Amino acid sequence: MERTLAFTTERLFFYLATEEDRTLIHQMAFEDDAIWQQMFTSKDDFTLEEVEFEPAEFFSGDVSPNKYVLIATEDQIIGTLAHTYHHGKITNMELDIWFRNHHYTGKGYGQEALRGVINFLTQVYDIQTYIMRPWRKNETAVAAYKKVGFHEIKDFDIRDYYEPHMLIHHGDGDYGEETVNLVFTRK
Repeated sequence: MERTLAFTTERLFFYLATEEDRTLIHQMAFEDDAIWQQMFTSKDDFTLEEVEFEPAEFFSGDVSPNKYVLIATEDQIIGTLAHTYHHGKITNMELDIWFRNHHYTGKGYGQEALRGVINFLTQVYDIQTYIMRPWRKNETAVAAYKKVGFHEIKDFDIRDYYEPHMLIHHGDGDYGEETVNLVFTRK
């Protein structure tokens, strides 16, 4: 399958996801040695229907402020990174990242990927603020995000970051009270 290269970092290549990648993105979360337990309490918490419900724009293969991007090393896809533009009171991009299995964690790929996508999105869209809202139980990921420069905001007011119509579905984050609200602002 031919994919469009969006950008590269020192060790990673970032390709724009296409319609054919919807199933791959779902499957990566549940492969052998997958890291789904760090993201969900049950495999039923992330269904193929959720990925299929995502707008076509996310899988257009074109540069877009709302997108899934596939992360690859030299020879294979190792994970995915989603970014979504929000024009709340504070214009921002929300980021979400996961790798297909534990083999790719602990090697600095996540930090490299986040720094790369932040640089890319800042150049293309002039975005200065980024948010991530992971599960508090995913301590390894939270620690990695903080190494990139994300800070936990205790008095996080979601109304500052999301449009009013988004609050119903996204206001509590995917994990409710166990959501960690992280913000990174470029200086």
